Amino acid sequence: MDGSPPNYSRKTIEPAPIEMNAARHSVVVKASIGQGYERWARFEDFPKFITPLRNIQRIDDAHFSFIWHPNGNEQRGVFHILLRVPERRIAWRSTSDGFMSGVVSFEPRSNEDTEVTLKRFFHSSRFRIGSLDSSCSSWSLVCRSLSSLPGPSK
Repeated sequence: MDGSPPNYSRKTIEPAPIEMNAARHSVVVKASIGQGYERWARFEDFPKFITPLRNIQRIDDAHFSFIWHPNGNEQRGVFHILLRVPERRIAWRSTSDGFMSGVVSFEPRSNEDTEVTLKRFFHSSRFRIGSLDSSCSSWSLVCRSLSSLPGPSK
């Protein structure tokens, strides 16, 4: 030892691999782009359609608490709305382990029809394939139920 500081420049630290599952679903709904966006922005309504979600409560404009039951195990956490582009896109991520992140986008197909595309990313150690398939089906119900939800108050 000559008293000089250690040379760490040759050492590299590789990040641990994170296995992710991703899912994408698109559906054309009978709703204007504004109606589709407005209804998707009502996160508190999601437990009506997404079976594993038991409760969502607004903390502030960008944070929501949730109770989630993937694979029968209760998990609680918070998700954060990262991006809102009115009538175009909503992106979110969980600030807790074991939930998902995703983005939903809206493209007009006509004055009365909107294509809703949902992309989700799941941490693979938290979801079995059956759970992922079930979650995809639940999310597609949210898309298809746009016309059955009450419209915005005027």
